[in-house]
Amino acid sequence: MRVVVLKRLADAVGDGDRVLAVVRGSAVNQDGRSNGLMAPNPGAQIAVLRAACANGGVDGREVDYVEAHGTGTLLGDPIEARALGTVLGRGRGPDSPLLIGSVKSNLGHLEAAAGIAGFIKTVLAVQRGHLPANRGFGQPNPHIPFDELRLRVVAAPTDWPATGRPRRAGVSSFGFGGTNAHVVLEQPPTQPVGQTGAVTDPGQRCAVTTLVVSGKTQARVASMAQVLADWLEGAGAAIGLAEVAHTLNQHRTRHAVLATVCARDHTAAVAGLRALAAGHNAPGVVGPHPQPRRSGTVFVYSGQGSQWPGMGQRLLAEEPAFAAAVAELEAPFLEQVGFSLQQVLSAGQPVVGIARIQPVLVAMQLALTALWRSYGIEPDAVIGHSMGEVTAAVVAGALSPAQGLRVIATRSQLMSDLAGQGAMALLELDPDTTHTLIRDYPTSPWRSTPHPDKP
Repeated sequence: MRVVVLKRLADAVGDGDRVLAVVRGSAVNQDGRSNGLMAPNPGAQIAVLRAACANGGVDGREVDYVEAHGTGTLLGDPIEARALGTVLGRGRGPDSPLLIGSVKSNLGHLEAAAGIAGFIKTVLAVQRGHLPANRGFGQPNPHIPFDELRLRVVAAPTDWPATGRPRRAGVSSFGFGGTNAHVVLEQPPTQPVGQTGAVTDPGQRCAVTTLVVSGKTQARVASMAQVLADWLEGAGAAIGLAEVAHTLNQHRTRHAVLATVCARDHTAAVAGLRALAAGHNAPGVVGPHPQPRRSGTVFVYSGQGSQWPGMGQRLLAEEPAFAAAVAELEAPFLEQVGFSLQQVLSAGQPVVGIARIQPVLVAMQLALTALWRSYGIEPDAVIGHSMGEVTAAVVAGALSPAQGLRVIATRSQLMSDLAGQGAMALLELDPDTTHTLIRDYPTSPWRSTPHPDKP
């Protein structure tokens, strides 16, 4: 399993994250009517490439490499190559062709995972400035005029072309059902040391840095310490110690057993980690010790249906923290939703209509959270059901309150536009009785109705 973590660039830099690449632009479209399910649509591929570049503000001639869908078929490859040449190859000199390749030559076709495999490969290539070879490439496809299209397959390991600007690459992935996607990636900007707190020179001595190592058991802590020591002497040797500590301390789960290793440089850190792994005492090593167990607090935010006439009216009048939270939400609420939150809550009248109910409920949940926090109640985790997921995302810090209100305003308006096109019934019956009641209806979904004793 592979995971790609996406984050706003400003947030990633501010949090001291190691940014591997920047998504400059992306686009998705559909083949629509073509010659058949297995026949690509050249016009749609050209359109998705142009849209991705336009969305990222990138000139197609400034894309150095494209990770092609590249299934190796007689029909598909020439069509894809023609689209790449039309959009990204045009205007290039014969000495600066668009480099292309496909991870399928290394891994085969991973079907649903093919796109993310190519994406990860390209991110690493952009980060390292080196393009791996397209394995097994020997004789060029005679149906592709590479020189005319200004394309060249990366047949051998190749350093990234020196252009004097950030490295840029595209990633294409075309779905079996006709969906076309393209993403434009770019080398991240250089992060000043003072901005992230990271030490870019791993050999540079710095103030004492604390590495936090945790696990569910002492054996797991020892095992993790061994892995970290090996990594710091190998692949992680070029990573600043402060950056390693930031990741361990801020972006890893804290388990029940905890140890710390304090060090000024890589050498001392590795020595401390190996001592921890072996169970020996060493300068700067503390633990492992079990952390005191305590019960966690979880805030659970419900979906639509929890509204009632007069909700929030008394809290608005009697709880200063609640009233202050509502006042703070008023401006973004009015901007995103189009009516006054304070007026709705103070009036105590029923809130009617999906487009009004959902934003008001999210605002209520956010104001209630502020009230609980004023009492000293802080969540260790947050969970949301349906529209409550928006509130949970805001409380967790993934969205700002204004962003959360924008999401719920858009969601509720879309749902409101679809309202009245279906029906729902609530039956207070056990599953067997329900099956008997609706079995004879020709469109009955009774076979998929949950049953307590059946899978």
